[in-house]
Amino acid sequence: MKLRNLVLGGALIALPVPAFAHYAGNPPQYSTPAEKAETRALNRNAADGTYVSPAVLNGKIPMEDAGPDRWQRYEARMARYERTRQELDAQHEAYLRAMARWRAVHAQWLEEQSR
Repeated sequence: MKLRNLVLGGALIALPVPAFAHYAGNPPQYSTPAEKAETRALNRNAADGTYVSPAVLNGKIPMEDAGPDRWQRYEARMARYERTRQELDAQHEAYLRAMARWRAVHAQWLEEQSR
């Protein structure tokens, strides 16, 4: 009798959970008429094609930054990146040499301590 009551009671408790679990943190999302119109316009433009990058369309970069000198700015950024990368590589090599010297000195010191 107890087992039957536990099984049935557990089933009754478990039934409502899935109904509430669906909407717990993610309620249905409804678009406003303005959002629907904007989505339709964006979909139409995407289907027709556009000559402006998505970053410009989304306002992430101003329209004047998308001009022909964009390639020069890209090359300048890449040159700066390469210089920085070379400096960091040189620093890393110097660090590795310093660590190798320290390990050699430390190994010698440990050897002297064990005598």
